[in-house]
Amino acid sequence: MKQNQPKIHVLIPDGESHLLLEVINCLSESDCLVVTVMSSKQDNPMRFSRYIDNYSYYPPSSVEDWIGYINKEVEKREVDVIMPIFETGIKALIANRQLINCSDKLLDWPSVQNFETAINKWKLYLHMSQYGISCPKTYLLRRDTPIDTMDFPLIVKPTKGFGGGLEVELLKDENEFKEFLERKTEMETEFIAQEYVRGEDYCCNVLCLDGEILNYTVQKGIMWGAKRFGAQLGQEFIYNDEILKISSELMKSLSWSGVACIDIRFDENEKEYKIIEINTRYWRSLVGSLVSGVNFPLLSILMHIKGRQLQKPYKEVKFFNLKGLVKYIRNDYRNLINLRFIWRNTALKYAILDPMPMVYKFFTRKWI
Repeated sequence: MKQNQPKIHVLIPDGESHLLLEVINCLSESDCLVVTVMSSKQDNPMRFSRYIDNYSYYPPSSVEDWIGYINKEVEKREVDVIMPIFETGIKALIANRQLINCSDKLLDWPSVQNFETAINKWKLYLHMSQYGISCPKTYLLRRDTPIDTMDFPLIVKPTKGFGGGLEVELLKDENEFKEFLERKTEMETEFIAQEYVRGEDYCCNVLCLDGEILNYTVQKGIMWGAKRFGAQLGQEFIYNDEILKISSELMKSLSWSGVACIDIRFDENEKEYKIIEINTRYWRSLVGSLVSGVNFPLLSILMHIKGRQLQKPYKEVKFFNLKGLVKYIRNDYRNLINLRFIWRNTALKYAILDPMPMVYKFFTRKWI
């Protein structure tokens, strides 16, 4: 980068999100950014990151007050781009855009209505059914839901959730379904039951503008932790035209702008890909996409500042996060000698280059 080229000042207003580490790792690849983070978490290890220029703590507050803090930071730091990274903050900003003093600095996102459709698994199912997009048969659970209309096994999950497999269960038969309803006597959270698709897990990560996918990666899950429905520890990045086609149909139907991570399964019985749900935010395997050659956070910023960023070929690689790296080594200790792979295809490189958040987290951990 040329010395006299102006910097781009970026504000991340929801830095309390667990995704901040992934986003900052990606943004660290560019020297053209000045990154300011706002957070409602004062004791956040990420405030020690060498790639965060300013870290501001604001206590949890109403949406109106929070946006007021954003306006304050935008003026104080001469911010060029407002970049929320998690569903809650994204939705709050697009729903209250009129409260942002410089709303043109907010990254591109879809309408509130389409965002709500995508984030709500029941609404998404109805939407996909309307547009003829392949997806598992889904039921909205109520106390009086007739069991005889259902085909087991079923996956039950909240209609709204933030990933990680929280409150996701596999019900094998009617007895387990009845036990589930008994445990959820209050039913304060709305649940769906989704046909269990036997097959392999995939994701299509996208950056869109007005329904058109401008940048993407496709990944196949190859390693999981203890929770089968939790986040993947390892992925293999591949090309798959069928996955790109079904993802394009969905994004076009939602007139989507911004990023999304589309969860997909290949139905081994029906021999077709089915969309399971959408993560309407950045995702945990962001660094994997980066290693394959697509830096989604940086591209989001550049698209907002400079316009459309054309897709470049990405590499078909395997990637493991830190937990995945540990499991990769434990599976075969001979993998320790593959230092080139470990440096290039795991998250270890980013932990070493920006060690202070991890060091702080280690020494402040409650050991007893």
